[in-house]
Amino acid sequence: MAATDYYGLVSGNDSKGINDLGLSWGDGWTLVAKDNVGSSDDVRGTWQNIAFSLDAGAGGSSGFWLLTGSGGSLASGPMRLDMVAVVKSSTNYALYYFEDVLFDGSAMGSWISPSFNANGLPQDLSHLSAYLRLGDPYGLPDNGTSSPDGGLAGAAGGGMGLPSDGGLASGAGGAVDPVPSAVPEPGSLALVGVALAGLATARRRRSA
Repeated sequence: MAATDYYGLVSGNDSKGINDLGLSWGDGWTLVAKDNVGSSDDVRGTWQNIAFSLDAGAGGSSGFWLLTGSGGSLASGPMRLDMVAVVKSSTNYALYYFEDVLFDGSAMGSWISPSFNANGLPQDLSHLSAYLRLGDPYGLPDNGTSSPDGGLAGAAGGGMGLPSDGGLASGAGGAVDPVPSAVPEPGSLALVGVALAGLATARRRRSA
């Protein structure tokens, strides 16, 4: 499997989309689902004739998410997708890239807030968004989408550490200039939540 990248923190909101961020992962991203915690302003989109919905669970600084899709291209079986998961809390959001993952209509996992206050405490989730585009049907990596020197400590079972350049904001939770860093990619979308939780947990320990 290809590498997975992390990008952020980014100040503001992803409501205007992510295609103008100059991502090394390229563009062509479509927002397919969004869960605004404590609000009815959710997104349940249709893409590739697939109806998507996303549930990030209750409010708080950590929780579980469920992405579902039905109909369309999934009728003929699982499909390869590139995915960007956006986790927003406080005034910042972080982006997580997963390349050529296999989606069969249901994926679930856990999340932890990427933003911290001046005391190092994680902020409550504002929303979680899922952006998709078609992956390579053969699961081949795209050129130039990963950073081989990301400085992460990979471990069996998908454990990971922080990018060597920090990547995340410190102290008051302000955003830094986004710099992609490579992390090991889980084998399926069902493990995406482990990646989100793992990176944020490592950041929380550094902030303590």
